[in-house]
Amino acid sequence: MTELEGSESREKPLDVPEALFKDVKYYVVGDIAKEVLELLNAGGAKQDTYLSEMVSHVISDDPSQDEYSEAKELFDLPVVRSSWVYLSIKCKKQLPIPVFSPADLLFSGVVACSSQLDAEDSLHIWGMITYNGGKCQQKLDSKCTHLITSVTEGAKYEAALKHAEKVNIVTPDWVTDSLQKEAKVDESVYHPRLIVYPEPEPPTPPTPPATPPQEKIPTPPLPQPMDTSEPQTMPILDRSNVGLPRPNFTDFPEKVQKGRVRPDKSPRRSPGHQDSAGRNMSKQVSQMLGLNMQVPHRQPPPRYTPPSPQKMGTQQLQQSPYWGHEPSDNVPADMCLLGCVFFITDYQKILGQEQIDNWKKVIEQHGGQVDTSYSNRITHILAANQHSDVFHLALRDQRRVVTAYWLNDVLVKKKMMPPWQALHLPLIYGENKPCSNQVLCMTNFEGEERIRIKQMINAIGARYTGHMTHGNTALICRKPEGEKYEKAKEWKLAVVNVHWLTDLVLGHLDALKLPVQPKYLQLYPDPFQMDMSLVHHLMVGWRSPLKIQRETWKKFLPQQKFRSAPAPGQENNVENTEPPAKKKKQENEEISIQITNANGPRVLFTGFMKGLAKKLQANVIQLGGMVTENPKQCTHVVAPAISRTMKFFIAVNVCKYVVTKEWLEDSMAKNRFADPNMYALRDIKAETEMQCNLQDSISRAQAKPLFQDVTIYATPSLVPPISDLTKIVATAGGTVVKRLPSISLLQEKDDQGNPTHIVVTCEDDVPMLRNVIAKKITIHNAEFVLTGVMRQTLDFKAFVIDVH
Repeated sequence: MTELEGSESREKPLDVPEALFKDVKYYVVGDIAKEVLELLNAGGAKQDTYLSEMVSHVISDDPSQDEYSEAKELFDLPVVRSSWVYLSIKCKKQLPIPVFSPADLLFSGVVACSSQLDAEDSLHIWGMITYNGGKCQQKLDSKCTHLITSVTEGAKYEAALKHAEKVNIVTPDWVTDSLQKEAKVDESVYHPRLIVYPEPEPPTPPTPPATPPQEKIPTPPLPQPMDTSEPQTMPILDRSNVGLPRPNFTDFPEKVQKGRVRPDKSPRRSPGHQDSAGRNMSKQVSQMLGLNMQVPHRQPPPRYTPPSPQKMGTQQLQQSPYWGHEPSDNVPADMCLLGCVFFITDYQKILGQEQIDNWKKVIEQHGGQVDTSYSNRITHILAANQHSDVFHLALRDQRRVVTAYWLNDVLVKKKMMPPWQALHLPLIYGENKPCSNQVLCMTNFEGEERIRIKQMINAIGARYTGHMTHGNTALICRKPEGEKYEKAKEWKLAVVNVHWLTDLVLGHLDALKLPVQPKYLQLYPDPFQMDMSLVHHLMVGWRSPLKIQRETWKKFLPQQKFRSAPAPGQENNVENTEPPAKKKKQENEEISIQITNANGPRVLFTGFMKGLAKKLQANVIQLGGMVTENPKQCTHVVAPAISRTMKFFIAVNVCKYVVTKEWLEDSMAKNRFADPNMYALRDIKAETEMQCNLQDSISRAQAKPLFQDVTIYATPSLVPPISDLTKIVATAGGTVVKRLPSISLLQEKDDQGNPTHIVVTCEDDVPMLRNVIAKKITIHNAEFVLTGVMRQTLDFKAFVIDVH
């Protein structure tokens, strides 16, 4: 379809306010106009070439892109359309993200063009469509899905008729009626040719006998064609009002904050959502136990109040150790909940009974039991908060009160231990949490620690931001170093340790007082350790060890005896007394299972929507293969395209094949796995951009690990994070270190004359490498690793940071 009415005036160049996007680190998905990227960069934004949790904004106009689903489902990142950039510039402030999501809004996917509407109506239509996820443009071209007009004439109308299979021709009523019904209505009944103009009533006859002939009034004149440029401000509309109100842009943020954007239409973020690549046991249990929950509020009943620390005396507190199992009971790790009888409260309302049933299975698999009613045999109460009657009953009865976080961490450690972190104990807060005005950021934490910090921030009602701005109220720091730490000092933001956050979770609100108390400025060996004097009343059930009853031993471990204490010095060498014949049989069973699994492909999926992925995973299992979420274990990767994600980088280092979904579809038709070589993934666009051939790269990776005998020093502010880079390099045979090697090691060469120790850094960390630079040692950016993995070649002359 050709462009029409090309004489329409074009928009003037936008003047980007300085530093408007200074806190934006963006990643581009799909085809985005070069102008959008130039505007972002002009406003201080930085583009990231790696999709990770360090990205603050994903820019995408096409939700059908594979990386769009990766960003939303794996990394849980906010995605905005390119219009967010233009309109933020026009408003001179960053607009709310949910309004500009490419999907999940009423007019998502709609590209509308108006014809022969008056300027004011065109402005309102533009505002309603844009605000609800669509696009508007002045020209009618192949991108258009709707032509909005009230007349059946004109160049645009005639052109749209020729392409009726692609372009819906509708009146403005289609827009307003869709908004009123909260769903796109059938376009076919809104075609302008169906408009019936009312005929006037016949005039009153002058005399009864004589009735003059009825005269039709001519059809009202049609509106003049609109020939105006795109409006400079977007009308912001209340979705409950489907008329054509006057636009008002000045109060846009306030309207969004007051709920004018329907919550059920706006995408939500779940804290701690991560790529499933490399998922360990802790993440599996966390997902299953559903640890990101909102606790329903109710007024607490009268509490059981144990003796205060003052009445007990400091000496008595210090001499009151807390116990897990009876030390003489040698409990096997896989049965770490043996002897524990749980009663679960609160979580049924939060997560539903189906999730509780899953918990019950997990608990029983590890030797525990779950009762549906409170009784004397209960040893542990699993509670989300301190507001239930049964919680205070359990305290009175000196039972052990814990949360799902404790259960998760105990299963990971495979040892039943007293609570050692604040989230292991039921929260004192209800719906009204004390820190809703706190905006917190963190630095120098990695992996599981980052996840736990986010969970603690959520528990006190504060808001977490991945990047730090002047709007933050405090920076939670693991060690006093790094860019965020230096900026916080420069901006005079409060810098605190995790102990500060721990005390707030435990209800010690004095932590919010200024100046910051000295204990919140110190470094501790275990940053998550809690002050037991604040929770002594919650730990009464842990002052006596749990003795496993003989009947329980017989029920769960009838063939094993773990009752005698180990001899001194042999605590770590306790072996079970299982009969040799049975032990041999179990070993044989394990070997046979491993051999069975090894015969079939271990398949990893990436880049597919959840529904399709589940269907394809079922095909693998039906054909006798195994599905894995761990890229380090896969032999086959099924993907629609190349993606720069953790899964893909690691998989390229270890897998044998990267194939399309047609491999599985044809395998199902043949009822056996087809030859994967016939279904090799080719992504011409991505391979051209990265100057690689994916199949050649996989062959090279199988022949020799890329980073064999190579050590990489990664600086603290590097993106991707050091933890991610370590996984990528390790699967390619290399090592990542956090301490700068000596100059002599950095100057060391291998037999081919290439360095054996590489410095990988970013511009922010260059100042810390002055000594290295002074010795004229080359330093590289992260693409040395990332692009190197995709090519499976090390180019020591590429991706060099120019320090001059």
